[in-house]
Amino acid sequence: MKRTMVLIIALAMAFMISRSAYAADWVTISGAVVYEENPLNTMVLANGQYMFTDPSDGRYELEVPLDENGEITLFCFCDGLAPFKKVMGSDEAGDSDIRMSPAPSDSMIMTLTHEIISSADNGWVKISGIAAYEGNPLNIMVLANGQHMFTDPADGRYEMEVPPDDNGEITLFGFCDGFQPFRRILDESGSEVTEILSDVSYTGLTTRAVIDEYNAEDISVGAYQAGRTTSPLGGVGAIQSGSRTNSARNVSSETVAGNCGGSASVVINNNGQIENISASCTFNSYCSDGVIMSGDADMSLQFTMSDPSMSMTIFLSFDKLSAAWDNESWTLSDGDVTILSGFTQAASTVSMTMTMLARDNRTGKVDKLENYTHTVTITQGKNYAATIVDGTYFDHDHGYVNITTASPFHTYDGDIYPYDGVIVVTGDTGVAGGSTKARLTALSSTTYQVEADTNGDGVYDWNSGVLNW
Repeated sequence: MKRTMVLIIALAMAFMISRSAYAADWVTISGAVVYEENPLNTMVLANGQYMFTDPSDGRYELEVPLDENGEITLFCFCDGLAPFKKVMGSDEAGDSDIRMSPAPSDSMIMTLTHEIISSADNGWVKISGIAAYEGNPLNIMVLANGQHMFTDPADGRYEMEVPPDDNGEITLFGFCDGFQPFRRILDESGSEVTEILSDVSYTGLTTRAVIDEYNAEDISVGAYQAGRTTSPLGGVGAIQSGSRTNSARNVSSETVAGNCGGSASVVINNNGQIENISASCTFNSYCSDGVIMSGDADMSLQFTMSDPSMSMTIFLSFDKLSAAWDNESWTLSDGDVTILSGFTQAASTVSMTMTMLARDNRTGKVDKLENYTHTVTITQGKNYAATIVDGTYFDHDHGYVNITTASPFHTYDGDIYPYDGVIVVTGDTGVAGGSTKARLTALSSTTYQVEADTNGDGVYDWNSGVLNW
């Protein structure tokens, strides 16, 4: 016992001596975080030390080490607001109030994949994933239920063990200078909890849009991007065709990896039938061609086979799904989708007809799709996919337009955007008596242009010039 006490005292003294030797290199900073004079419950990070502010008054107090230049880099991150950053010297330490400001509409949004890869005997789980922006890895701070680390700057990867909270949930954050904070609530399987996907309703204009030089780009790009937002749903056909090998059993399950990360878990109940199957699908950061989707969906399927071809009809419905890519983040709601898939030796085609709401999480604005059809065909031996878009698109600010494809979009394998193709969106009647229109043309895999007939005389009288996707 005496030896043990001596050892404890020696260790305590060593710690005190060590701490006092570096005391001069540590300082205390404190303050309050507010937005429009209202206190915020948000994260403050300074030189590797972090905490969440008091929700009642927004205050924080941190003891932090000075860096090699004798400075403190103070960050503050809050969902929906612009990241705060301030570099200060030790003489400025003390009270450092932080006033947050709104995030600009074009602020960057990272993608942060997440997957539960194992569980430990102590109840903790191991979570891993990748942080990226436009396909490039990010070196960011990842925080989950009190555990944190920085991603590998070479590939954006992280992996850490975390304890689920009292509800069996994990709140995952990602923080990076210049980017909107990332936040998701996950259950112990890695699926997103619907609490994070708040209610979505369409409150925008319901009249036909009058297209002019001020809104032509927003409307036409929105009409095109709506198909991209929902593209992972088309992967359900591939998931189910792969799962069909288990259809002899009444209930089967399969987990399928996305082509750029994440997974989708499918549970199938064929009710003793092969041609008619019901199923449920959980997207766990399921990534398809750069779009990451999370959430749950219910499905029913009908198969038709005649060698060497197969066709399949999938009826899919969901309450909430999230979709993110590049600097885009969307919540899809109240979705009804019909997916027609056909597979032959020569080509495969997936056509989705959908009605749903789509909320831009950066602005909070909700768009609406009605009988919006997105058809992708991949031909054997070709290095591109052909896409056709048709239907009705409601833009929150401008009203609705009808979409037709004048020339199919073609996208090379591995590219995100098409290198050619044309869609035309048709709006309300112009002063010349005809319909106002906008025409979006893909010029290359990195550029496009928009033209507009702003008075309805059949002539495109406005041109955006060359724009970057």
